[in-house]
Amino acid sequence: MRGDMKMDDKITGSETSIGIADEIAKLKKLLDDGILTQDEYDQQKSRLLNNTPTESTNSASSPQNQGLQPSPEKPKKTGKGCLISVLIVLLVIAGIISVVTKITENSNNATSSNTTSTSAESWREFDDRTWADFKNLYVSHSRLLQNVSLFSEGRVSQLELYDSMKQAKEYFRKAAMSFDYGNNSEEKTYLSSFSSMALSDQMATESIMKYLDKGNISDLSKATDHLEDAKEAALLIASNRGTLLVRAGYTQEEISEKINSEMAELEEQISNGGNS
Repeated sequence: MRGDMKMDDKITGSETSIGIADEIAKLKKLLDDGILTQDEYDQQKSRLLNNTPTESTNSASSPQNQGLQPSPEKPKKTGKGCLISVLIVLLVIAGIISVVTKITENSNNATSSNTTSTSAESWREFDDRTWADFKNLYVSHSRLLQNVSLFSEGRVSQLELYDSMKQAKEYFRKAAMSFDYGNNSEEKTYLSSFSSMALSDQMATESIMKYLDKGNISDLSKATDHLEDAKEAALLIASNRGTLLVRAGYTQEEISEKINSEMAELEEQISNGGNS
């Protein structure tokens, strides 16, 4: 019996060493690809060598309608939390200022001439509807990033993050198919960016879930790419809205006032966790 216990100990120790070696190999690939700096590589390698990996389950619980509730304390990051923090570091989020700038720049360069017979009043109604849709998309995109950030800080569990990604995936899937109400080619072109943003965020959630399941760095890299695509779609929407507001008959002064007011409301909504 004593001999069996020693053999089990050897097997367990060997499996742990192999697991650590695999994680170090993944970190080395991130270093070689330029995703991690040498200091970040050394720090994460040290954590792997000095800490025992923890296990967690990936099954999702009931969906949540709001963002995750973080733990008041910040536990030390280990395993996937360390690696997924790279996604947050690298991701250049489309901030409120960037969106404001894009709308303002394009409104200054746009002309009021229509290529369709759509009236200014109809353009205003279209803008009201699409702006409401954009706010929902933008807030949901920001909430996705916030939840990933909380996990990278060790403030929510892997199970909680997985559950939030499952919920977000379903939201973005439905959203991507809902922007079919354009009545002319210009409206349809404008709405295509909404579908692209939702689809990119959907694919990002799928890649994050795969990463949580299997720990493949390639899935984390894909998630970063998809989130970047979603950001670019958001900026394109903002840029095209400048032209839309001119078509709707607003003056430059009215556009500036409208944008600043709406963006302030959106920023406040995001800071409140998505609640209006």
